[in-house]
Amino acid sequence: LWGAQYYYLLGVIPFLGDPITNLLWGGYSVGDPTVIRFFSFHYIVSLACAPVILLHMGLLHIGGSGNPTGVKPATFAAFHPHASSMDLAVFAVLSGVLVWLSTVGSHLFASIDNKIPANPMVTPVSIEP
Repeated sequence: LWGAQYYYLLGVIPFLGDPITNLLWGGYSVGDPTVIRFFSFHYIVSLACAPVILLHMGLLHIGGSGNPTGVKPATFAAFHPHASSMDLAVFAVLSGVLVWLSTVGSHLFASIDNKIPANPMVTPVSIEP
């Protein structure tokens, strides 16, 4: 948990540093409470960002984005029919590749040693007493 080391820097704040560090860590050292708290923090922050992003996209959709020069373009290309269908097509292709790699093509990334049958009577050469 190298990320917990950055929270340890809060310990240098006079009078408040150690209590804040112990509160974030869930104790005097990094352990299971720390992992649970950091995971929950990342999960909640991403859920909190989603409505803000959707609101931003909605406001851009309603009002349109601005041009710094203030000049209106002569031609207007709508986003929805062309760009959104292209985004959907790219998303579908990448999702298909990911599903294929995770199901059928997973052996492409495996080590060749994984195909050797296990023999409980023989210790591998790399393990020494």
